[in-house]
Formats: sequence, structure tokens, C-alpha cells
Amino acid sequence: MAAGIDVGESLREIAQRIKGLHADWSDARAELISRTEVSTAFWASHQLSADQAAADAGVEMIKVWRSAHDSRVRDKHAAMDGEEVRLDEDFNNGLRYPSGPNCRCTVLYREKGS
Repeated sequence: MAAGIDVGESLREIAQRIKGLHADWSDARAELISRTEVSTAFWASHQLSADQAAADAGVEMIKVWRSAHDSRVRDKHAAMDGEEVRLDEDFNNGLRYPSGPNCRCTVLYREKGS
């Protein structure tokens, strides 16, 4: 995964890299894993950036869960829309940021009180 991301491979190319390791997996499964892992890496990097920005600026930040607002959103994720937690806390679903198969939710970061 990291090697594919580092060289700018597409999700499909990363899926093929995964398929090379697990030839018995379907293309759909490899693509699902590719999307999920790249998305998780994306949100983990946002979390790290927000952590660093808050520390550098000496401010308290919060994060806000946002669902994709459509019929494909998990009920639990839709119910969390707008939930706010401290930057160092997990959301009520136990996640620090969106992750999981086909999760399209987002997180907004902002300074507390703004």
C-alpha cells in the first residue's frame, strides 16, 4: 500500500498490487481494500496534521463528523453527523476518523469556540 501511494499509483493499480499478493481474491475485493486503506491513510494524515497544527499554535481543536448525506451511508454514521469531539478523542463509534469499507464520511477540524 505505502509503496503504491508513494509513487502515485491509482486505486486500481494499488488493487492490482494487492491482487498480486492474494491471487485468489476477486478484483472487487482488492479494489475495496485499496479504497479503504488509501482513505484510512488520508484521514490518518489529516489527524496528524491537525494534531501538529494545534500543538504548534497552542490552541485546542475539535473535530466534527460529517456523513455523505445519502442513502448509502451507514445508519450509525448518518446518526453521528455533526458530532463534535476533542481532537484527541474518538467519536462515539470508536473511530478517530472515517475508516472502514466504503466509508465516505469526512471530518472537519476547527479551533474550539470558533
